[in-house]
Amino acid sequence: MPAMTINFPNEIWAEICAYLPPDNELSMIGLNRYFFEVAMDKIYGTVCMSDIDDREQTKVLQQLRHPQVASRVQHLQLCPCFLPLTDHRGKETQSMTFKTTNFLEQSLKSLCNCARLEKLTIQFHFFRAATPQFHDFLHTLLSTVAPTLRSLVITTSVVHLGLMAAVSSCAPLLSLDTLNLTILPSYFADSEGIVRYIELPPDIAQCFQEHAHSLLNSIQPSLRSLYITNHDLFDLSPVFKGLADFLSLETLEYQSCSSVESLSDATSFCDFVKTSTSLSRLSMRVSVHALWSDGPPRHYVESVSHFDNLIQHLFRLHLSCLREFLIQLLQYSNISIDLPTFSPNLRRLTVDSIPLEHYHFKQLLSDISKFSKRQSNGRHLEHLEFLQLKYFSPEHMDMMARSLPGLKVLGIGYEILSLEPHRCQLPTPRPSVTYAAGLHQAFRSHVYPSSRLKEVYLQRVSIGKQGAPKELLDSLSEALPNVLFIQGFPP
Repeated sequence: MPAMTINFPNEIWAEICAYLPPDNELSMIGLNRYFFEVAMDKIYGTVCMSDIDDREQTKVLQQLRHPQVASRVQHLQLCPCFLPLTDHRGKETQSMTFKTTNFLEQSLKSLCNCARLEKLTIQFHFFRAATPQFHDFLHTLLSTVAPTLRSLVITTSVVHLGLMAAVSSCAPLLSLDTLNLTILPSYFADSEGIVRYIELPPDIAQCFQEHAHSLLNSIQPSLRSLYITNHDLFDLSPVFKGLADFLSLETLEYQSCSSVESLSDATSFCDFVKTSTSLSRLSMRVSVHALWSDGPPRHYVESVSHFDNLIQHLFRLHLSCLREFLIQLLQYSNISIDLPTFSPNLRRLTVDSIPLEHYHFKQLLSDISKFSKRQSNGRHLEHLEFLQLKYFSPEHMDMMARSLPGLKVLGIGYEILSLEPHRCQLPTPRPSVTYAAGLHQAFRSHVYPSSRLKEVYLQRVSIGKQGAPKELLDSLSEALPNVLFIQGFPP
């Protein structure tokens, strides 16, 4: 019997592959032309350059000498752990070896063939020095791939000026859609191998600020998404001061420590936000201290008042295009929220905070309810999330459904389930009825007001206890059969 040839369109093959485990696509590389193309894109779609002694990485880099192979690379990850160690000013403590220099030169010849590179990720280890040779390598690479590059992710510390100098010098050639900049604490290993945090010399801090400012100013015409995370004692105010208007910016996420040094001039940042007339998504958060093994250095967090002051300045703006807003409140009593003036067309609001007590929850819900009632032109708040409630009770669900009847999606993170909203009140124990069963029965039997709710996401956020109990989801589903209850937070 002659072999039968099946000539499905690529769209049909793609649908078939969606039901297969990812590794199966690679095993079928010789089946037909479609699977060959899929497997080759999977093998070479993302390339990593990190370890000079990794044979697999070296083999892939050698294969990129062929332009047809290199043209498949869309994401390049640079994590140069092979560079010399750094001192407290970011200078190398030893010379580049011939092996390292040759590796950079040979890798550059291969990577410059990546004619379809769309994303570049640079993760710089704080122990390593951004040497002049790496500066030249990165400058040449960026100059070559600039026409197709759309996303740039940089993780570095302030002392790595060579990295930022190379990026900022090529910035006029770039047309980026997305920039993600993460500033790590400035560590170095002393002569005894002990890891220490360094106070940034003023000249180094100023140089970094100038490079970052130049980078942002150069890419502002095309930039649509900007993500900045500052974990260091480093003032970013000069970076935002005097920037050109970001007319294309749609998403801005800013996360920093709460110390005064992290953003000393709130006005410069708010002026930057104000000029972003197309901004539709804004996120403001305070970074955690997980990076500090022995606690933060001296003066890292003097108070939380500075971040609250920044938020207060932010609420004085008028952002008519804003649709999504994530805000982290450290001291809710210090914040005056004027949502109608700040963002009259808001559709999604996410509130992160220290565990929110019921008194502050009621205040905040009242402000949000008044804002929603004042919205007009068919635009209403549809999506609301409270990421950290101290207690979660049937009364909380009742209040949110009653105060915001037009809400469609609700997300709740909570620490403790309770019968009462303001304190931990457990059911009276009865024979054969556990506390948990009594709580779930209370959620099931409560009569909730009618609303437009379609989805409710629940997540327990207590330390060591993640995820809402399935019994709670089932109980609420019985009480509100038209609502889909999901474990976790909304995407």
